[in-house]
Amino acid sequence: MFKLLLFVFICLLPDVSVAGAALQVFVSIPPQQFLVERIGQERVEVQAMLKPGDSPETFDLTLKQITKLNSAQLYFRIGMPFEHSWIDSIENNNTKISVIDCCAGILGERSKVLDNHVWTSVRNAVSLSTLIKQELIKIDPDHAPHY
Repeated sequence: MFKLLLFVFICLLPDVSVAGAALQVFVSIPPQQFLVERIGQERVEVQAMLKPGDSPETFDLTLKQITKLNSAQLYFRIGMPFEHSWIDSIENNNTKISVIDCCAGILGERSKVLDNHVWTSVRNAVSLSTLIKQELIKIDPDHAPHY
C-alpha cells in the first residue's frame, strides 16, 4: 500500500526543472540545430523536427517529438511550410514554450515566398546566431556569459 501511495504522490508532483539541466530546444531543420548547439553547447539539448533526408512536403510529427515538445522551453521556427500545420497545436499543448520566428526581420514577405533558405547567407546566419543567443540568454539569464 505504501508503494502505491508513493507512486501516486510522485505522479502528482509538478514538473520541476533541475538547476543546471540543459534547456530543451526544438528547431525545424538541421542547419538551425547546428547553430543552437554551437551557441548553447552543453547548456542545450536540441532536437530538429526534420531529419536529414526527410521530405518537408510529407513531414508529420512523431509521437516521440510531440512528447518532447511538451517539455521544451524554446522552439525556433524558420518559415518552412510544414510548420504552419502544427505550430498552433504546439503552443496550445505547451503554454511554457517560447516560439521564436527566426525569419522575422531577415526577409520581407516577398522574399520568403521565393526562397526561405535564409541560413545559406552568411549575413543571415550571423543574424540567426545573434537571435538564438539573445533568446537563450532570455530563457537562461544565469548562464548569459556562457552563450
